[in-house]
Amino acid sequence: MKKHLWIAILVVFIITSCKHKGENVTLQNNIEDTTMSKASTDLPSKDPIEQIQMKYQKTRSWLESAVIDSTAKPYECEGDPISGKIIHYAKDGEIIAVKHETMMGDHSGSTHIYYLDQGHIYFVYQIDGGWSFGGPLTKDENGFDVPGTIDRIEENRFYIQDGKVIKQLHKAFELKSWEEKSAADFPNKEVSPTQTFSELKKAFEELLAFKKPC
Repeated sequence: MKKHLWIAILVVFIITSCKHKGENVTLQNNIEDTTMSKASTDLPSKDPIEQIQMKYQKTRSWLESAVIDSTAKPYECEGDPISGKIIHYAKDGEIIAVKHETMMGDHSGSTHIYYLDQGHIYFVYQIDGGWSFGGPLTKDENGFDVPGTIDRIEENRFYIQDGKVIKQLHKAFELKSWEEKSAADFPNKEVSPTQTFSELKKAFEELLAFKKPC
C-alpha cells in the first residue's frame, strides 16, 4: 500500500530504538519541531516565548544526543478501529516528554507530544491528519494507473507559562501527491487558544497514568 505524506510527517516524531527490555525501551530520540528551532540555549531572555523555545531546545538536545529511558504502552480499543501507543521519556528518572500516537483505521491518525520542565508542562505539539484518494491518475512502476491522494493535516502548538496558554500557533493544510509541497510551505498563524491549560493538563495526566482513550 502506498505510504502517504501525512504519515511521513507523523513519522518525524517516531522513535528510533536502540535497546529493548520488555516494555521499557532505551532510546536515542529525534523529536523536533522546526518552528521551535530558532532559539539559542546560550542567551538568557526575559521573553516568555523565547524562554519556552530555549527549554524546548534543551529537551530536544537530550532526546537527540543522550540515552533516554523510555516506557511505551501500546493499546487497542475493543470494538473500535482505534489503536495507539503512549510513551514516557525520562532523563535521570525525571519525565521530560510524553507522547501519544493514535491510529484511527487506515485513513487517519495523530501524534500529541507534551514537553515538561521539572514536572511542569511548558509546550504541547499536536498534529492530526487523514487522507483520501483524489486528483489525477499516475502510473506506478508496473505501468498501472493509480489514483492520487490528498493528505489533510492540522498542527497546533501551545506555549504554556504559569498554568496558562500564553500563545497558540495553528495551521491546517492539504498535501496533494501530484504537487511538490511540504508542511514547511504553509505558515503558522497565531490564534486565540482553542484549548485551556486545564484541558491540556487533564489529557496529559491521563497519558501519565497510561490511560487509553477508550
